[in-house]
Amino acid sequence: MRNWKKFHKDEKGVTMIMVAIALVMIFAFAVLAIDMSMIQLAKTQLQNAADAAALAGAKVLCDEGGDQDSARAEAIRIAGLNVAVQDIQRSVIISESDVTFPDSTRITVVTHRTKATGDPVSLYFMKVLGGENKGEMRARASATCGAKCLKPFSPPDRWYDANGDGNWNPADGDYYDPVTTGYMSQDDIGDTVILYLGDPNDPDFKMGWYYPIRYPGDQGADDYREGIKECCHHPTAIVHIGDRLEIEPGGMVGPTKQGLKDLIALDDGAYWDDLADSVAGSCCNSGCSGCCEGVSPRIIKCPAFDPTIGVEPGGGPGWVTVVKIIVVFLEDVDQQGNIIGRFIDVADENFVYNSSLVE
Repeated sequence: MRNWKKFHKDEKGVTMIMVAIALVMIFAFAVLAIDMSMIQLAKTQLQNAADAAALAGAKVLCDEGGDQDSARAEAIRIAGLNVAVQDIQRSVIISESDVTFPDSTRITVVTHRTKATGDPVSLYFMKVLGGENKGEMRARASATCGAKCLKPFSPPDRWYDANGDGNWNPADGDYYDPVTTGYMSQDDIGDTVILYLGDPNDPDFKMGWYYPIRYPGDQGADDYREGIKECCHHPTAIVHIGDRLEIEPGGMVGPTKQGLKDLIALDDGAYWDDLADSVAGSCCNSGCSGCCEGVSPRIIKCPAFDPTIGVEPGGGPGWVTVVKIIVVFLEDVDQQGNIIGRFIDVADENFVYNSSLVE
């Protein structure tokens, strides 16, 4: 009995047990810190490659009158110019089957790191914990010849405002670059965007102003309001980077506010999930009637204009030049017609939509 009590109180070896437990935890953290970082890096690089390949393929598709063979070849070539981590950084190799054409003006590209294609990502510690040391992932992007179904308003792309006064003035040190100062996909997803309804008769725009735009065929306030509310008011109207758009005469406060409120009502349960950096609660997940090809109508696309060109005179209040297409989730609209939303995506040339990481 005395020996049993002595054994029971003996703490020799406890340290070894604690060390063993600690080692398991260290390995678990290694999986998170190293292997998960490798997976995330591969996903980002694969998405960049898919976006670039889809854009390049779409440009060829447009320029060469729908030649799918040439567009496919260009997409494969551009994907191969990008790299993604495998065991080391290696070219992203895709095959003809990874490039498809949902319709005559759209191309879809899938990039991958999978065992089936012989290029999985090499992981370091996952196997120690009973998993596989090969990571699998894919990325997908679609592009089309220009952008269609845009909302009829245009804000300036973001510039560096040296003195914070909100006015575009290079003499104050303001400067603009579409990459370093403008809205960008990877850097700005989920950022709050506030767009203020500007005065169409005032060419001295400010940061965040947006002007109502008249697309060909529009006949005033009713068309403008319906262009906001409907998924695609002018389905045949295509907007390209560099196009000049006519500013709609008149304040359009009432039509803007009504159109945006009607749009929100089509999917009033949708909201922005900060943790997932995506739209949640959309009725489109259950197939409600207000969806735009399966996407929440509150995910809106609009042309951003070049602040270095600004408002050019002519044709009523003037014209603005498209430098970028931005995608925003519409959260709310106030009594003045100002838009509160979350930034989602952007394209520098042909519009990339349905661009998403999968698996």
